[in-house]
Amino acid sequence: MSKTNVLLTGPIGVGKTTSLRTIAAPHRLFVIPTEPGIDKILVHSDRVHWRYVAPAAMDWETMTRNADLTNKMTNDALQKMQSPTRQNYRQFINLLDACSDFTCDICGENFGPVDELPAEDVLAIDGLSGLSIMAMDLVVGGKPIATQPDWGVAMGHVEKLVNKLCADTKCSFVLTAHVDREVDEVMGGTKIMVSTLGRKLAPKIPRFFDEVVYCKREGAKFLWSTIENGVDQKSRRLPMEDNIVPDFAQLLEA
Repeated sequence: MSKTNVLLTGPIGVGKTTSLRTIAAPHRLFVIPTEPGIDKILVHSDRVHWRYVAPAAMDWETMTRNADLTNKMTNDALQKMQSPTRQNYRQFINLLDACSDFTCDICGENFGPVDELPAEDVLAIDGLSGLSIMAMDLVVGGKPIATQPDWGVAMGHVEKLVNKLCADTKCSFVLTAHVDREVDEVMGGTKIMVSTLGRKLAPKIPRFFDEVVYCKREGAKFLWSTIENGVDQKSRRLPMEDNIVPDFAQLLEA
């Protein structure tokens, strides 16, 4: 089996995370969730492990202070502020730590750096929305407003991490992402792209991946598509089709 990088995109509730259940033996699955509830979807075993890293939850004191500052100060003054609680927003660093030394939350077993996992394993980050929040929090902390340079720095952190996980890992890599409708600055008009930091980063993310798959739901049935209209998609192993059964076997065994 050769490595493949898969980007699963789609709105909420279309089975992006649920499809990870189809990653079966001989493959081991290692997940870094950025949203709660992975234990409701996956079952821990000797072949399924996860390390949960959640974005920061701003405390009431910080939220109240920010609201008060916003009421009293101009945007220009707010942009020049430094966050007094910036050291509390290290979740992006925690995620990097999970990648550099993966230890399972459930069994406590340590598997080392994710870039040393063998080719038959699969690493998944679930998902890009939480990762993007962490990257912005890393830069601005509890500050009530972000400057244009702040956005650029945060976007750079996300892009570099995605690039490393796609390019420098031996194992297959899966990233899940919600979607937004963004302006297509190359072709004109609008297109459904991954939801991340700013319209400049969104069109860059798919280029790192072999498969960019749109996930959808018809009734109670989850489906994949590689030909959905108006959506960023790419297919190298999957067929160019609509209504594909969401099963990773067709990617990992190709």
